[in-house]
Amino acid sequence: PLWERPTFRYPIYRPGNPQTRLFLPQFWMKIMRDERNKSPPNSVQFEVHREMTKHDIREYLEKIYEVKVLKIRTYTIEGIDIKLYSINK
Repeated sequence: PLWERPTFRYPIYRPGNPQTRLFLPQFWMKIMRDERNKSPPNSVQFEVHREMTKHDIREYLEKIYEVKVLKIRTYTIEGIDIKLYSINK
């Protein structure tokens, strides 16, 4: 699952290193369709990496997609425990 993937650690920058570095976001965001609740047309729901803060979400949307963000509401949904059984014969 996406939320269990570790975030990428960037290599240490050393002065004089000739390589051009492109720093991409360490987190992921997935847009969610809100079918149960009819939300207003100017709001969007995302599923995000659990280590993202409100500040990270705002910066991600404003700097990468150039979208003005007015308000951010976050909440955590607890997952379902899955029990695996094995039968040894």
